[in-house]
Amino acid sequence: MIFIVWNSIYTRWKMPNVKKNLKQMEKVLTLWVENNKTRQEIHEIIVKTYGHESVSIATQNRWLREYEGLSESEKLQDSIFHWKLLDSYDI
Repeated sequence: MIFIVWNSIYTRWKMPNVKKNLKQMEKVLTLWVENNKTRQEIHEIIVKTYGHESVSIATQNRWLREYEGLSESEKLQDSIFHWKLLDSYDI
């Protein structure tokens, strides 16, 4: 599901180094969508996981700003699918 969001962000802004940092972006967005980590906590997890290869907190915050800038229907596609909400998915 994160791929759908990533694709929306990527096609809108053509972010540099996306292929190199795709796994980090996926991890950042997953932690953010789960809504149980602050931006600083997410960055600490990324640094622990990727070490000196980790993206800066500025890059992480840019990804999160871009995610927050998506429409609600695009964000909804990134949530868990529920058959009873089928009408609201706009698909």
